[in-house]
Amino acid sequence: MNWYQELESPSTVSFDFDCTLTMPIWSWEDQLWRGGMEPNWDSIQRMTKYHEAGHRIVVVTSRNEEAESTHDQESGRISVADFIAKHKLPVDQIYFTSGDHKGPQLAEIGAAIHHDDFQPDIDSAEEHGIQAVKIPHPDDKE
Repeated sequence: MNWYQELESPSTVSFDFDCTLTMPIWSWEDQLWRGGMEPNWDSIQRMTKYHEAGHRIVVVTSRNEEAESTHDQESGRISVADFIAKHKLPVDQIYFTSGDHKGPQLAEIGAAIHHDDFQPDIDSAEEHGIQAVKIPHPDDKE
């Protein structure tokens, strides 16, 4: 597992939600990839390993917290809290950035490492001194 980084314990390890903890699905209506409802087991395995090593696990999502109650199965999306509960994920807290880049929030919460599929959020994390791991996404160029 070359993705695993030894961290001083306890550290805060963060994960994006859509297309990081969930598998991407194509939205024909919007003509873009969206986070679906199926788990990304590779990312969840990473999360579990960090949790078992004693680290604090958080989710930092670009979603808007006020809109979370409108996400349901009919829309093809699931709320972050419902997904975490459904899959019994060891998440201590959820942070919503409402579309803002994640670096400032990650720095504020003291994240040691962040996992994300979206390159601008990877760059933002690194600009704020947070180590970042790029999760593969269908839009990634070879």
